[in-house]
Amino acid sequence: MNKKNRNMPSIYRKLLPFLVFVLLSCTSFAQTVPRVVANFGIDGDLHADTLKFGGIASPAAAGTDDWFVSNGIGRGLIDTTGAKALYNFFGGGSGPTYNTTFAKGGAFKLYTPVNNNLVISAN
Repeated sequence: MNKKNRNMPSIYRKLLPFLVFVLLSCTSFAQTVPRVVANFGIDGDLHADTLKFGGIASPAAAGTDDWFVSNGIGRGLIDTTGAKALYNFFGGGSGPTYNTTFAKGGAFKLYTPVNNNLVISAN
């Protein structure tokens, strides 16, 4: 074994604590504040009429759209028509057909104006 290969483990021993320190000290956030852009809620939840960040709901969320519809006036962009029937057809959460894939499209056609905003993609 030559001298170059014998020194490699000592380099790794010096480098490893530094890399661990750098990786553990870095924090990042995908979203810092819930926002509404084009009446679409940009936050951590999936349902219309809610804006949540850190488990705190925002009162300014009424009427905002999101991926899935809720009980309010906001619209969901993913089509959920017949979802319960598909769930029951595939075994209702158990059985051999539970892990079966299917595709649902958007609730609105591409380039449809919804609340004076153009739907670009939800498929």
